[in-house]
Amino acid sequence: MDVLDTLILDKNDIKSLKVPKLQIVFSRLTRIFFCQKYPVMTSVTCVSLNNNKIDDLEAIVSQLSSFFPNVEVLSMLFNPCCPNIYVDPSAEDAYLRYRYYIIKTLKKLTALDSLTITPQEKKNADRVKKGGLDKV
Repeated sequence: MDVLDTLILDKNDIKSLKVPKLQIVFSRLTRIFFCQKYPVMTSVTCVSLNNNKIDDLEAIVSQLSSFFPNVEVLSMLFNPCCPNIYVDPSAEDAYLRYRYYIIKTLKKLTALDSLTITPQEKKNADRVKKGGLDKV
């Protein structure tokens, strides 16, 4: 298989995967992003990891930056690592910290969790110190 545009990996237990020229990955209710054998895919620009029980933000962002260095669009809604401002408005500060951390780490992102990343957010993210999940 040489060309595949979109791969949907819902509800699976895949241990490794190699698909050249892939652009979009949707993965829900799966453990694939914690596999150590996952290949680097420079062609992937869109990754959706909604509803995956991901609780370690630093680990997943590190893996994403390694596996998908050119990701531009990312969604991680409904994971423990993503504060849910839609259900709990008091989680706004935590969501901003989450957002700035990801924006600072994944430099090519243009959208996160269905929201366009603004130039001001990029500036604010750049001001967050290393380990900046503690304070906005």
